[in-house]
Amino acid sequence: MNARTQTQRDPVCGMTVSDGAHTTVYHGVTFHFCSAQCLAHFLEAPALFAGAVRGEDIRAMPKRRLLRIATGAALDETCRRLQAMMGVSAIRAEADRLHIDYDLRRVSLSQIEAEIQAAGIVLKGGLHALRRSLWRFTEHNELQNAARTGPQACCNRPPTPR
Repeated sequence: MNARTQTQRDPVCGMTVSDGAHTTVYHGVTFHFCSAQCLAHFLEAPALFAGAVRGEDIRAMPKRRLLRIATGAALDETCRRLQAMMGVSAIRAEADRLHIDYDLRRVSLSQIEAEIQAAGIVLKGGLHALRRSLWRFTEHNELQNAARTGPQACCNRPPTPR
């Protein structure tokens, strides 16, 4: 039996990967990923990454968020973990806040929150939790809208006249 290693392009980050542990099938096509982070981000908006998009049409989707911390002492470790995530461009920690800049095309707020929680930090609830829910909702819509091409109508873009 001849075992050939095929290389594929990760649709999220563009890295070249060989057949590995991080794969999924979408519309009958197998996609390979360099990491669990890229796989999880693909699953949030598969149409965005599986569509026929030209390289020059891919633009960064910069986001800047202020996350308020309720409890947790491992702030330095949390910053290191977040900085290691693809798409996170800057992070600054204060006593009870995290300022984070990231590219939505590579990482979402949901993924960032999961990493923060895994590091033992608890984010504030109440109004701040509601605000984060709204951010997650708008990020999801933004990714879905970015997957659409052409003159279709959507929630923030009226149809174009013919």
